[in-house]
Amino acid sequence: MVFEWLDFLIEKAGFENTGNALSYYEDVDWLSEAAYESLRSYMYGFSEADRFRATGPADLDTNDHVLSLVYIAQLALL
Repeated sequence: MVFEWLDFLIEKAGFENTGNALSYYEDVDWLSEAAYESLRSYMYGFSEADRFRATGPADLDTNDHVLSLVYIAQLALL
């Protein structure tokens, strides 16, 4: 589920903006610092092609953030 979520974020927003989103989620207490660090580590496990497959970074919209919150809630239950 973690990789599915990260794949969605990277596909939609690009690698850098995914990192920015994760940082934001930590800032608003959706993620703990430990969870943020783990997710950043998982991000770097994606291949170089994954990191640059988007044509350019896009902004995440409200629906994307809501979907991220759903993923976070599901992961918290595991």
